Amino acid sequence: MEARNERRGGNVCVLRSLRFFTPRERDMSFSFVLYRVRLVLFCGVLLSGEMGLAQIPGLSEALDRTMVQGTVIDVPGPPSSLRDCARSGEAISVADAKPLMESRKGSGSVYASVRPNWQTVQNPSVSLAQIRSLVQQAYNQHVMSRVSTPAVTSIDVQYLTLVYPANYYGNPEPITVRVKRLALQAPGRTLVAYFANYDRVEPARKEIIFHVNGHFGQNPSRLGLGLEQNGGYSGAATAKIAMQYLPLITYDDHNVGESSPAPDSLPRTLENLQMMDRTLLVHFDRVDGIGLSGGTERLYHFMCFFECRMASVYYGGWAVPGWTALDSALAPDSPFGRNMDTYDEEFLRYFQHADLTLVGMGRGVRTAYSHNQREGGSSKYGLWEEQVPTQRQYVVDAFENGGDDPDCNGISNDGRNLCHEYDLPHFFDWLRRGRLGNRSRVVGVGVDPANDEPWVAGRLDVTGDGVGDRWQMTRYATSGAEAVGFNPDPPGKYVDMVGGGGVSLDPAGQPWLCGSYDADGDGIADRFQADRFSPATGASTAGFTLNDVPFYRVSRAAGLDAGHTPNFPWFIGELGGGSYPSRKQAAKFNPATGVAALGFLFDAAFSSAEGIGGRDPPGGGSPNELLIVGPTGLARYSIYRLNAATGAVFSSFQLPAGFLDGRGVGLDPGTGQCWIVGPFDSNQDGARDEFTARRYDAATGSQAMSLSLETGIVDASGVGVDGSGRPWLLVLVDQDGDGAGDRWALRRYNPSTGQADAAFPIDARYVVPKLSPVAVRPPADLDGDGDVDGTDVLLFASCLSGAGIPPVPDCANRDFDQDSDVDQTDFSVLQQCLSGAFILADPGCTQ
Repeated sequence: MEARNERRGGNVCVLRSLRFFTPRERDMSFSFVLYRVRLVLFCGVLLSGEMGLAQIPGLSEALDRTMVQGTVIDVPGPPSSLRDCARSGEAISVADAKPLMESRKGSGSVYASVRPNWQTVQNPSVSLAQIRSLVQQAYNQHVMSRVSTPAVTSIDVQYLTLVYPANYYGNPEPITVRVKRLALQAPGRTLVAYFANYDRVEPARKEIIFHVNGHFGQNPSRLGLGLEQNGGYSGAATAKIAMQYLPLITYDDHNVGESSPAPDSLPRTLENLQMMDRTLLVHFDRVDGIGLSGGTERLYHFMCFFECRMASVYYGGWAVPGWTALDSALAPDSPFGRNMDTYDEEFLRYFQHADLTLVGMGRGVRTAYSHNQREGGSSKYGLWEEQVPTQRQYVVDAFENGGDDPDCNGISNDGRNLCHEYDLPHFFDWLRRGRLGNRSRVVGVGVDPANDEPWVAGRLDVTGDGVGDRWQMTRYATSGAEAVGFNPDPPGKYVDMVGGGGVSLDPAGQPWLCGSYDADGDGIADRFQADRFSPATGASTAGFTLNDVPFYRVSRAAGLDAGHTPNFPWFIGELGGGSYPSRKQAAKFNPATGVAALGFLFDAAFSSAEGIGGRDPPGGGSPNELLIVGPTGLARYSIYRLNAATGAVFSSFQLPAGFLDGRGVGLDPGTGQCWIVGPFDSNQDGARDEFTARRYDAATGSQAMSLSLETGIVDASGVGVDGSGRPWLLVLVDQDGDGAGDRWALRRYNPSTGQADAAFPIDARYVVPKLSPVAVRPPADLDGDGDVDGTDVLLFASCLSGAGIPPVPDCANRDFDQDSDVDQTDFSVLQQCLSGAFILADPGCTQ
């Protein structure tokens, strides 16, 4: 959901308060929990005794993308070949591993004793959501109950400038990478991380790669960057990623590198991961994790407690079954080793690594592996014979297996003979596909007022590999034939785009687009750009940067103020406020000068906002109206009708509670009524039952029309309303019945009949997301943002009635056990669903 791409200002205390609800505390009395809630309300910004993230000395400097010339280090090259070349063999060959592993699994073995404890064995027929919930509960009981996160008190920042020589990694010229050395200080420990390419973080879309090192050498971060031993056993893998100018954070666990030494233990390792997560990673809009060897093992655990916006994880080279470490402890002559910093008997007796990866997949994390010819035989056997079958039992091919030996038979599939390392070409391609996939959604632009023909825009897959290659803009005739089509971005500078709304985006039929823009060609979006295009030539007839308003995110081009010539387009989005977007802004711009002609804040109610459109009163004049739709603090989507000159509210109303999302369609030019489309939960169970389009009187909030869209639609959004009041919708259709969208289509609905009177698929080359973009949320997600966190706790607490006392009507959705009250039992249900801020909650958590 769009709301997930922001961290709401003013809720820092509430969001942080969730971290007090550990598995142990969930057993505390209900009255004490409510005391915590009241404490949150009292403190306003910070919980008593806890330092807020925004107040950690050095944090702002650590995350600042300002260019700083640090200590220049000429990296020696080329990188070490210790891991990048074929080796003669491994300690355990594939041929030796299979009979050995099978014998270890016999009657009376460690495997035979621990396997019945696994949730995946005990529950062979449940859904992914259910197994994720069961594993999570067991993990909280056996692992997280022993883990506490040290509070970071300050961050020391040191600047480095690394210069990699020509031919270090296929580069014809030297490459300069800016790096910050970050020393996270907490009571009793220091955790050192390196932040590469901090200056290349996009202001409009903050993305980071989180790299977790393995067990190589005494300073894995410096080894990985090529600063010691030319990269050592890691083969300078981190350097090869950083040299692609990808923002990346890597760190050294305890007892290695510059981090403070400490006794080996799994809780200590997980505490370090949480320090990285809560202090640094939560500030990014997207986090892609990659782990090498033991770093992969740590990432398995990370799937069970991350709080950042984790989008994907790439596991490189660690798939040895966990039970073999227990076997090693009992058999001194065992060929299987164990890593003391993650060795934990209680964990190994209750979990296999596949359990943890399933939790990640259930939380929406895109997953891939890298497995190579020169991998250890036990690792191959563990991945192919245990981990992959377990995952496929619950998720059918929801992950990729890369490397040169993806089928784990010990024979290179392409002759590269890779060792225990990342398959970096596969990682870069996989990362590119994942990130472009999030930017490939087709958007509605508007309706041409002269001929009532709809415009759409999106990324076009020209080469047929499933990845968008360039942008395309198309206007379709009502017959489905393409009337006009062109590439609106020949320089290739647009990174992402948003569409428009309203009756049309220009009375002359010229469509507007807006999006994040890479002005200097370095691959980083550094501003928002708006352009108006001539349908005849595809050329921009007006274009400007939205510099007058410091937008953190632009969510929609909202329509036109038709009282001016030339017409002024409106844009809405979030302003940047410190580390978080904090205010919602509407602004209109003079297309001739690019200067903001008018703007106002409207953030009092909305946690995010999408525009519907703007209009003049009949016959022109003023005041102009701007309608905006978005989720409010009552977990309901609302519409506000605003005075476009002052921002004053003319009227507002809530949409029915069943709307899981509200996307603007536009204004009926004849009646001024507004159309909304979105996924709808008709029975209030938290799951989408249908898509609906509804028309409302913007002055009174009364519903004038309701359309239930056909089955087989997995996504729907608005394009605009034609001159006869008929709404055009852009829909993603499931053609083969597998639940995933296959092709985009346009449909126009006749309000008199409720039926589509024009329906056709658009160009098949428009990229389709691989997964449905509509998330199913649990009932405990009271604010509708996809997670269950401190905000939901507060919303619940405001509706407490007590045992046997019926709740007020607006609080009925807090009665989770449906016994006609809102009491401690219902709160226990909510506690089962607590996920943390910006972590997708389990839709089946209340079952």
